[in-house]
Amino acid sequence: MIIALENEEELSSEEMDKDRAIVQTMEGLVSFPMAEAEELIDMERNLRSAQRIISHMGSQINDLLEYTKMEKGIIKPKKQPFSRDDFCKQIEYLLQPMCEDKNLTYEIDFSRTSDVTIKTDKGMLVQLFWQLLDNAAQYSDEGSKIVFEAYTKELTKKEVTTCFVVKDNGVGMSKQFAEHVFEPFMREKNKLSNLVDGTGLGLYIVRQLVKLMHGEIQIESEEDKGTSVMVKLTFPICKDSCKEKVEIQEDLEIFKGKRAILCEENPENEAETRRRLENAGMVVEVAENGQKIIELFQKSTPYYYDVILINVRMSGMNGFEITNGIRQLDRNDAYLIPIIALIVDTYDENIATPIAGGMDAQVEEPIDLRELVRPLCEFWKKYKE
Repeated sequence: MIIALENEEELSSEEMDKDRAIVQTMEGLVSFPMAEAEELIDMERNLRSAQRIISHMGSQINDLLEYTKMEKGIIKPKKQPFSRDDFCKQIEYLLQPMCEDKNLTYEIDFSRTSDVTIKTDKGMLVQLFWQLLDNAAQYSDEGSKIVFEAYTKELTKKEVTTCFVVKDNGVGMSKQFAEHVFEPFMREKNKLSNLVDGTGLGLYIVRQLVKLMHGEIQIESEEDKGTSVMVKLTFPICKDSCKEKVEIQEDLEIFKGKRAILCEENPENEAETRRRLENAGMVVEVAENGQKIIELFQKSTPYYYDVILINVRMSGMNGFEITNGIRQLDRNDAYLIPIIALIVDTYDENIATPIAGGMDAQVEEPIDLRELVRPLCEFWKKYKE
């Protein structure tokens, strides 16, 4: 059975009902450990369940936002250097916890691709395959396997054409639904659909992203046997890729010995960002909220910290309020210290607000230190003068 949502009003009504039920579930999950705090194992299990529910709600909201932006035509691809290894690492960073949560296995095989640095919109490329991998995981039974592989189709001095394939042995889809799979607000009724909260926008978003990147997409699927999605994309190749890698390593030397305050309330993002900063040689102190950042900064000697990184959308004091609190302190380094906004959605319509809010730069999570090398060099030069 295919479920078609007639319009956005119907979708909103249905999603509001779902959200109301979800909130009620969350209240039960959270209130139990509060009343029975001594039962630590049950408390952790229920809080983790609540966290997963919140994550699913956020995913649905993001899908609706992406749909609106695509319909308005306000998403435009950027051209950024992106290496094969960095792409694989970002995908695995997202895929691993999801597969562990559902007891799935996965395989990422890029051994048949050319090891060149391409120019592409990094956020768009990751989002494209994250949507496909998320679909594969959501519609696979426990114990199933997901495969993400790629191979070079054509290579010239200026361009590389790569075929990416996402395969699963999940529930698959009917031939009838396959004819409508890229239409917005479409879902198929199957044995797992009641367990998956969705908007019916995932594959619509995938197709639009492929179009924006001037690529091709094909889907082969069979009920109860699984699905295979092939995406073919052509990328410009960065000149002197090997030389760029050496220069990047040399550039990252600037982070050694620098001190940072990190404020990120998502545990997974915090752990990964801290790991990358420390691997670059930085000394990192984690602050759980905005007040803690301000206290750490106030107690430090002038110019002790070199940079502050804050998730813009912190609960309690948000990133802008934290920044304002620091900038108003009566000391010179409070006005000069670089404050970096950590963001998740690169297509946020308010993407300019971190700078307008007193921050100095923004970087997408998971953090790529190479994007901070040049701005931080400039900031630190002024900061220490």
